[in-house]
Amino acid sequence: MSRHALRAPDYMQHMLDAANRVALYIQGKRYEFVADRLVQDAVLHNLLILGEASRNFLKVLPNAPDYFPAIPFADIYATRNRLIHGYFLIDFEIVWALVSEEIPELRVTLRNAIESWPSHLP
Repeated sequence: MSRHALRAPDYMQHMLDAANRVALYIQGKRYEFVADRLVQDAVLHNLLILGEASRNFLKVLPNAPDYFPAIPFADIYATRNRLIHGYFLIDFEIVWALVSEEIPELRVTLRNAIESWPSHLP
């Protein structure tokens, strides 16, 4: 499927899929996370996907924050930018705090938004 054929719900589903993967990869791995490069790479990759999908979502539905105020689209994309451009400065303690504290709530919010998608939106 080309990117141009994707609609806002597709990008939101990509966001949820990436958040779900992050949750799966960190489950029960608090102490291993800081030392396990494989898990770090998997988590970072999905945070990048989450951020890019957030950006694409806003391109397709620029007024999304009006409909989904609980989803911090701009912050999610800004996190992606910090990770991709500051890859040499990543503090995995901060990443751990982000994924362990923010991702669970984001998953619920995204799931609820998908399940109650307004019929008048593209």
